[in-house]
Amino acid sequence: MKSTGTALFALGICLVGCRSMPMEDFSSLQAASKPLLASACLASAEVAVDSISNPHVPNLVDRIETRTCGGLSVKTYVSTAAADPGGLTMSLQVTRPNHLLPRYMDIGQSVAPLVTKLGEPSSRTDDSMVYSAPESEDSVTFGIAGDRVVSIRWDWPVD
Repeated sequence: MKSTGTALFALGICLVGCRSMPMEDFSSLQAASKPLLASACLASAEVAVDSISNPHVPNLVDRIETRTCGGLSVKTYVSTAAADPGGLTMSLQVTRPNHLLPRYMDIGQSVAPLVTKLGEPSSRTDDSMVYSAPESEDSVTFGIAGDRVVSIRWDWPVD
């Protein structure tokens, strides 16, 4: 009887662990965003600004800035009440090939090397594959057309 309980417990751990990526694999996905963010749309970006009420500070209006250029789009939450008043990155989207991306995940590449390198995604549909962080709401979504990567979107939810 005790061995049955142990086996069920082990199966439960496996099922929970199989639903999200191991931290080291998700870390490699996060690391791929760093050079893009460092170079993204610094000088020649189109900037759209939306005002939003701060959910934690009454009467404070924050802004969401979206910078777009050269197949990159970066969305940043900017608030004078935040620990980093320069802004918190909410998302990064890539829609064109970029030499700063690892080749196996670049736009236009086959999905097969991506899955070989990163393993099975947390969820998959005909037109997307989502890799989720094991202990947060962070995610990376690969847009797919046929068997090719057509977009990549990193999401970092901001509270």
